Amino acid sequence: MYGLSMPLESINLLISKSERPYDATAVANGCVSSPFRSAERPTHNGIDIAYFLKSGGSRSLAGEIRGRSIVAPKAGKIIDRGYDSMRGYYVVIDHQDTEGIVTRYFHMNEPAVVSLGSVVAQGQKIGTVGTTGNSTGYHLHFEVQPKGKDYLDPRKCLGDGSNAQRCPYIEPVVLVSYNKTGDGVKWVQWNINDKGANPQLVVDGEFGPLTLASVRKFQSQRGLDPDGFVGPLTRAALACPFNEPAVYLMKGSEGDGVKWLQWYLNRKDFGLVVDGDFGNLTRAAVVAFQSRARIEVDGIVGPITRDYLKNF
Repeated sequence: MYGLSMPLESINLLISKSERPYDATAVANGCVSSPFRSAERPTHNGIDIAYFLKSGGSRSLAGEIRGRSIVAPKAGKIIDRGYDSMRGYYVVIDHQDTEGIVTRYFHMNEPAVVSLGSVVAQGQKIGTVGTTGNSTGYHLHFEVQPKGKDYLDPRKCLGDGSNAQRCPYIEPVVLVSYNKTGDGVKWVQWNINDKGANPQLVVDGEFGPLTLASVRKFQSQRGLDPDGFVGPLTRAALACPFNEPAVYLMKGSEGDGVKWLQWYLNRKDFGLVVDGDFGNLTRAAVVAFQSRARIEVDGIVGPITRDYLKNF
């Protein structure tokens, strides 16, 4: 439904590729140091980009992102820029699209290099990463909001291969269960319909008997515990648009099975383009994930790595 045109490539989304502080084969993983509306920060209306993993999975040092160029993910008009004690140096872009998308960039190192009212092109530099305002370290705080509506998770708007661009509801960050109401339930119902578990389920925001039965049916189909509770595992299965592969994946593999892998890696904040190509970046992400999960580190994705991706 919402899109900013530029593919999701984690730190490469907004930090100029020509100034990447890592080698060409490194995966820009782990850069989202604080995600959108996590359980720990439910009012955090954007994402913080602060770190990355270098080739082989080692994490960058604090401050290495300092001064890197921030670029516009899509063309638009500068509608606000300035400084205050909370946002530090900041800039706001109205992308002037049919969805009314506005993006915001906080804590820049210095005043924006673009003037108020100017029009910027996709990929044009608008400022540099800093730690001004209410900030605890060098990072970019990035927000996406349609005019007059609630904030959106930037990672999904930037195109991580999920159905988030089609779904009109924001994925909940809390457990959704029987007798619950609201947009979180609507998200569940919409995705249940989208997956074909019950195409006739009414999206009314009421978690009643029909929704409960539909959730349990979907959980059984996906090999999940059919308990009727929609937590992180069920949410991921609902959100993922690709089927889990039944074969081993490794460098050189291609197709929807690799897209499933890349999508689940992005769920762990690995910023990959979901293109179905198991290349150097995808292998580096797999190696880093296997190391993090403390399973055999071989860059090959078999049943154990798939299970950890879903459950870890």
